Amino acid sequence: MSALLTLVAALAAAWLLGWIGRSLGIPSVVGMLAGGVLVGAGFAPWSADLALPGAGLSTDTLARPARLAALALILLRAGLGLSTADLRRGGPLALRLGLLPMFADALVVAAAAHLLLSLPLPVAMVMGFTVAAISPAIVIPGLLRLRDRSGGERRQTVTALLGGAPVDNLAAVVALGISLDLALGEAAGPLPALGGLAVDLGGGVALGALGGAALARVLPRGARWGAWTAWALAGGWVWLATLLGVSVVLTVLVGGMVAAGRLSSRRDDVDAGLARLWTGVQLVLFALVGLSVDLGPLRHVGLALIATIALGQAGRLAGSWLATLRSGMSRADRTLSAVAYVPKATIQAAFGGLALERGLAGGDLILAAAVLAIVLCAPIGAAVLGRQSP
Repeated sequence: MSALLTLVAALAAAWLLGWIGRSLGIPSVVGMLAGGVLVGAGFAPWSADLALPGAGLSTDTLARPARLAALALILLRAGLGLSTADLRRGGPLALRLGLLPMFADALVVAAAAHLLLSLPLPVAMVMGFTVAAISPAIVIPGLLRLRDRSGGERRQTVTALLGGAPVDNLAAVVALGISLDLALGEAAGPLPALGGLAVDLGGGVALGALGGAALARVLPRGARWGAWTAWALAGGWVWLATLLGVSVVLTVLVGGMVAAGRLSSRRDDVDAGLARLWTGVQLVLFALVGLSVDLGPLRHVGLALIATIALGQAGRLAGSWLATLRSGMSRADRTLSAVAYVPKATIQAAFGGLALERGLAGGDLILAAAVLAIVLCAPIGAAVLGRQSP
């Protein structure tokens, strides 16, 4: 019962601090994280009599299903949002904006983590791709608002950024899955790891294609429960992918993409319903992430971790500048392209604890880096894109 009370306390603190942060113009995710961290560390006044994580009781039994459900929702929305129409309108520029800045961010973070934090290179790569992805919950709504009030060249730039955003997420989560599998399989040698990886990825694509086709067939037309049905099926894909030992990330992403192509006009209705579900799910997710954070490592490597994230952002800005080279864009639009992808939140919350859950050495540092990336980058994104909550 104390584990349940701990989670309730974390949710209450996350809601309260999220509301306070939003009232002060700070992204609500920062307050939600802080609420979870405070309860997890035993700083919240009502948590003194609870058996907290790190004090002899684990909340994994209750927290893991919630994290997996949130992960299914995030990945499903990402798959549904990977619009080929936006990619065509954005053209090659959208692909460059989706790939070059993200990989520059990830590689610089990995190099800095290897040099400053003494992490083995495979583990540093896991940190790099965990930190690098942008937050679709902050970036995409902000860009849509900006596009609605823009015209001419600025509108074309925003359209390219909208096309590149899901590409950034897709590439980051796939690369994270690959790097995590390689890091965990390093002792077996590269060839067995790569062989298993091919099965992992191929199986995920195949399972996702079948699941997406099934979703498009069974989803009721115009039903108010369409989003719930889609989310439940995505949760089933996560369970089945885990059971079969194939990529969960690719299963749900490909499933969403296949379903999006077959749902046609219904896709927008489903996505709108999933967006409403996300309003409540994000509270649970960010509170749980904060609850899982171990503040111990930050006392020793906090400054080095902040420097690692900052260097990654410098790499991202350089990658964006390179992606827009010879694009004909004005300096102002190139600057917008460089800063619009700074926000981080949802992907870090969903995947920050993945390495720790799978037993990777250094997983605690990767989770801490994910939380710090949200705290440092989400407020910048809120200011740049003119919104105060994800």
